[in-house]
Amino acid sequence: MPEKPSEVPSRILATPATRRLARELGVEILRVVGSGPGGRVTDEDVKVQRSPPKPPEVMIPEFAQESKSPEERIPIKGIRKTIGERMVKSCSARPMWFRWTRQMLPNL
Repeated sequence: MPEKPSEVPSRILATPATRRLARELGVEILRVVGSGPGGRVTDEDVKVQRSPPKPPEVMIPEFAQESKSPEERIPIKGIRKTIGERMVKSCSARPMWFRWTRQMLPNL
């Protein structure tokens, strides 16, 4: 006797929230096998069926693609080096600005 092709059920047992979850995850609810009572499709069934997320594409700026030679780094020497070191020290050793206020509030 020839075997009947598997028929798609006319009615899928699933809650509206599960159907929405399937839509959001891009899962065809008709292809999900339900594990709940009476073959009901649950949220867990939908989450198991979803495909892994695609990795985001990395956009490389055009100017970075055109550069074929490695960049050249020139060491800083002399007075410029001293100025740079002292600027970093002045910013990290104490606050850049200071504000002192005094409020007189008689008999609030």
